[in-house]
Amino acid sequence: MHADTREFRLSIDITVTGHTDSDMVAPLVNDAMQELVNRRDFRAGTIGAGRAIDHRHDFEAVRITVDVNRLSVKPL
Repeated sequence: MHADTREFRLSIDITVTGHTDSDMVAPLVNDAMQELVNRRDFRAGTIGAGRAIDHRHDFEAVRITVDVNRLSVKPL
């Protein structure tokens, strides 16, 4: 275990507007979440609260937003 072990708690809200077909929307949500977890500030535990991702697809017919709300960061 690393000496700098922390617990990082946050709430992630994903909003999909403009489409209800889950077969079409699921890959777009997956891509947005993958982008979020690959961000340096997310990995470092320093991501701020607010809108982290705002993607528009199919000529803006579908919009995926990801909002992050930090709950706590504390040492274990």
